[in-house]
Amino acid sequence: MDGQSRPAEGADIAGVGSPVRPAITKLRSFQLRRTRATTLNRSERRSFAARTEHCPQANTRRRTMKSFNFTLIFEGLDELDEEVVNALYEAGCDDALFGERHATPFGEFDREAPNFSTAVWSAIRTVESAVPALRVVRVEPDDLVSLTVIASRTGRSRESVRLLASGKRGPGGFPEPLAWIDASTRVWQWSNVAIWFNEKMEEDVKLDAGAPQFIAALNGSLEARRQIASLASIVAAEPASHLAFSQEAIDDLPQLVDQGVSAVRKELATA
Repeated sequence: MDGQSRPAEGADIAGVGSPVRPAITKLRSFQLRRTRATTLNRSERRSFAARTEHCPQANTRRRTMKSFNFTLIFEGLDELDEEVVNALYEAGCDDALFGERHATPFGEFDREAPNFSTAVWSAIRTVESAVPALRVVRVEPDDLVSLTVIASRTGRSRESVRLLASGKRGPGGFPEPLAWIDASTRVWQWSNVAIWFNEKMEEDVKLDAGAPQFIAALNGSLEARRQIASLASIVAAEPASHLAFSQEAIDDLPQLVDQGVSAVRKELATA
């Protein structure tokens, strides 16, 4: 993400605070596609320069675009074979690197857009439109982070962060963990941790305004979509008397999101 350092490989919790650049187990010819798509030969560079030299609109667009790095995690297909990658490439995902880690397919993007949210949404829509069997289930880097990921993002050792979190070092007041995965494993909200380092430790930890919260909200929405779809299959398989939820409960779910979205819209309109 623009302005945010990447976490180190090998995060200590699978699926939580996962690294932006995951351990790639299968790439085959996919990496060649990315190289070919993003490398212009000399004549193409001269032609592009000639087209944009006297085009103020094109130059302005280039100045306002930024490159954002993020990873989309997929489900729906066991493997991204050559046919699938070809379809994604032809649809406009020539700025991505596709592969699988631990049998989970992913696409790592370096996408140009006016802002981070536009880059992510355009990638999600392109992927799901080009290959309907693929569903995006998560965007990384996640706002949920472990001690290992915090250490990577702040340039510290894991032990240093552990001492800060326990209050044995530093000014104290380290943010409380958001959840415990088990008796010894905790996760924190990165946005809170970054603010603490900036304010209490007077360190320059980069944090794009709203980016971690947007990722958390988006991942929550993607997970809600996933779980609601699974409810449909449960309804089809079980008699109504066995269900733990009602039609009214399902109808109320969108209202939770709509309330928050309406509040954000109101603030954006006056910003």
